[in-house]
Amino acid sequence: MTWLKRCNGYVFASSKDDPTLPSIRSFPLDNYEFSYGKVKNALKWVWKNHKNEYDYVLKGDDDTYIVMENLRAFLLNENPDNDSYFGFTVYNPPGNIANGYIQGGSGYVFSRKTFNTLVEEGLDNERYCTSRNDVLDDMQIGRCLVRMGINPTFLSDDRSRVVFSPERISSVIAKEKKTMDYYNEYSLVQPERGMDFFADFPIAFHRIDSDLMYLLEYLFYHAGVIGKKSRLFRMEDSDEDNKNEKIRKRMELIKVFSKYNYKKL
Repeated sequence: MTWLKRCNGYVFASSKDDPTLPSIRSFPLDNYEFSYGKVKNALKWVWKNHKNEYDYVLKGDDDTYIVMENLRAFLLNENPDNDSYFGFTVYNPPGNIANGYIQGGSGYVFSRKTFNTLVEEGLDNERYCTSRNDVLDDMQIGRCLVRMGINPTFLSDDRSRVVFSPERISSVIAKEKKTMDYYNEYSLVQPERGMDFFADFPIAFHRIDSDLMYLLEYLFYHAGVIGKKSRLFRMEDSDEDNKNEKIRKRMELIKVFSKYNYKKL
């Protein structure tokens, strides 16, 4: 297991119940075209079994990699009791969904309030949400929330670099035309090409196969570069501070840093 172990809680939406994972049978078929049916039922299950246990609910795919520490740092400055829905927003989308929707591959994050509103008032109400199951979850969730007056929030860093990356890392770095065309057509911001495309405190990556999943885990959490220091911690803690005081100062520093590092559009 890689990034998932850093979540406060998790469940796999599947076609089978398996308490050892754990997974739930949220839809009888695993086909991609039924992703909305699977996600819809999984959200209902989470609401029924864990309502209000968590400040935020994150949905990711099986090829999503999340840097949980960076996500939590961003959320330190947010309020779970406000309506919010974060990720990489697809603008000018197929289907003409007003104001766009959060691309599901790199994940989307609901505040507690938005999650409860979506499940309690939206998912079973055809005024807002379709009763069909054979549609794509990210587009339909976006359509539901926009109809309920909740618009997506595009998240970048302070240099307008991508923090939720919906396309393959290697394709972006190699500046592949098809990938760049995607961002030119659908992205609110037009970040730099190549390495400068990604934020230095990224939150999510999409199209991560199993080998790359473990590679990212190693690079983020086990590898180091001698002499390299994050711009977050340029100010050293005082050696005179006790452990609790150091923790308090470090958390305050993270909160202030993330307030200015991440930008909502």
